[in-house]
Amino acid sequence: MAEVRHFFSKVSGVSHENDDGTSRQKFIKKCRQFDLLILDHEEDNPYDRNAVKVCRESGDQIGYLQRKLAEEVVERSPKGYRYAVFIADITGGGLGKKTHGVNLLVIVCEPGTTDEEAQEYLDNVIKEGI
Repeated sequence: MAEVRHFFSKVSGVSHENDDGTSRQKFIKKCRQFDLLILDHEEDNPYDRNAVKVCRESGDQIGYLQRKLAEEVVERSPKGYRYAVFIADITGGGLGKKTHGVNLLVIVCEPGTTDEEAQEYLDNVIKEGI
């Protein structure tokens, strides 16, 4: 049986606007705990060839994976590793804090993991509380 594991990370660049001028903060305000997020390798990024955009299912970008995690995703995905990323928590935005942050729950499935095994793992993580 292939290994499934999880860890937590943060979204980088949440206070910046997207290239099209849209507000990442506006999109973050629409997010909810356990929303599934989409990872999109931005191969032509002029600053980091391993840059991975973090987007809502609608395609709205809320930021980027942190550099080290992005490098792992780009390196391992072609080898059959799968990454499922969910919102663990929205932070900030309270009194005096205008900027919201996003904490991620990252599920990593080794090659050979079935969808059923991945779903069972996720269900257990949610049941146990994050």
